[in-house]
Amino acid sequence: MSTFSNLSEQYLDYCQYHKQLSPKTVNAYRLDLKCYETFLGQADTKAYADRDVLNSYIHHLNVTYAAKTVRRKLASLKAFFRYLVFEDILPAHPFARINVNIKQPQPLPKIIPRNVMEDFFNYLYRERDNTYTKYRRNLILRDIAISELLLATGMRISEICGLKKEHLNMKNRTIDIWGKGNRERMIFIDNSCVIRALEEYIRRVQPQINEIGYIFISRMGKPMTDQAVRLMLNKYVNEAAIHFHITPHMFRHTFATMLLESDVDIRYIQKLLGHSSITTTEIYTNVSIAKQKEILAVKHPRDKLTVAV
Repeated sequence: MSTFSNLSEQYLDYCQYHKQLSPKTVNAYRLDLKCYETFLGQADTKAYADRDVLNSYIHHLNVTYAAKTVRRKLASLKAFFRYLVFEDILPAHPFARINVNIKQPQPLPKIIPRNVMEDFFNYLYRERDNTYTKYRRNLILRDIAISELLLATGMRISEICGLKKEHLNMKNRTIDIWGKGNRERMIFIDNSCVIRALEEYIRRVQPQINEIGYIFISRMGKPMTDQAVRLMLNKYVNEAAIHFHITPHMFRHTFATMLLESDVDIRYIQKLLGHSSITTTEIYTNVSIAKQKEILAVKHPRDKLTVAV
């Protein structure tokens, strides 16, 4: 019988070459399966599908990791076992006889307050107006375009960095986005500030974009990376003396929350964000409810009445 290590490598090859999952996803699966292999240690080759071993592993995860990490590691393992059943390597899915109950509190998405957003963008545009060298101006225009696009579209940071020139149609003002699971969606950019920021940036670096094929280019002449965008945001936050931590994904949360608070139907927001399930999008209704509570706490109509009670 094949060892767990051999079977996991076989499965990862299947994910990469047959399912054509992204390298990032395949590597995440690899790390999760390696975690289980390390737990197995020197156990015999049949032990990886043993019910008692799996129950012990679940207990190990629960006392070692946060609930979100436990869910991800178990999801990776379940997908691996589904593959083994499909390939007739296992007669049945071992998790079919295991009851896994992990309660995970649902944290509210962190959004960027309006005043912080205004301070951030005001600083960026002041930097643009005070920059005179061509090199520095190209950088600030790129950073403005990225920031404007993050807020205006709710795109994931990986989608921003992976944006190719053929995906952006400035004439029709549309972006074709390839998101998680290689799902495609189209979004309109019908805001004059965003369009102007993109046009000014692209006009100045069009030759580099044509050569590389990507819209956003790093100082080294390569496509921007997720980490480079995070560092860029941190840099401007620090320079602007903004005492609020900002991440790229918070722009996405802010985009969705502001649409919901403007009475946009949640199913439209689901399509804009590229969520496969409405359940994922519904977390933003919790943010809206929290905002309602905050409003009523400080601006309740009853507080305006003077009544002797």
